[in-house]
Amino acid sequence: MRNAREHSGSAEPAGFYGYRVKARNANGLSRRSRNLRVDVPEAAALETAVPDVAAQNFQVTGQSSTTIALDWDPPDGIDPNHYRVFVFESGDGPVDDRFETEIATTASRRTVDRLQPDTTYEIYLFPVTDQGVKLDILSLTHSTEYVLTAALVCEVNRPEFRGGSVP
Repeated sequence: MRNAREHSGSAEPAGFYGYRVKARNANGLSRRSRNLRVDVPEAAALETAVPDVAAQNFQVTGQSSTTIALDWDPPDGIDPNHYRVFVFESGDGPVDDRFETEIATTASRRTVDRLQPDTTYEIYLFPVTDQGVKLDILSLTHSTEYVLTAALVCEVNRPEFRGGSVP
């Protein structure tokens, strides 16, 4: 058995590596695992070149105060399995307080909802192949619409009633 740290960078094609895992629980007790075998495929299988391609015409096609509609075309020559869209709220505040979402879709358009009015978002898109390879990332920055809210206060003036009879 070899130490896994020795082989974390690269492995020889058409071979295998065996490992044992030793993990400790909260009390410091441990047991070695059975032998774990990791097979490395032939060199030809490792050389699946993916061209530097990205989706095209990534753009905002609509918006409201709480949504941003996105549209794009598939990359040339590749039929992605799905797309991943990441949306991050821009800003100077703590990262943990900012909006963040990840969306997986097979369509070439998506509307991101539950956004805040008058807020800028960074949006990232990348196609993913059947083999799980992520292609080049596209990005854009866009803001939701500003919403003007106004409160209408009406006072009804009534003459005071000071006794007597009501007509």
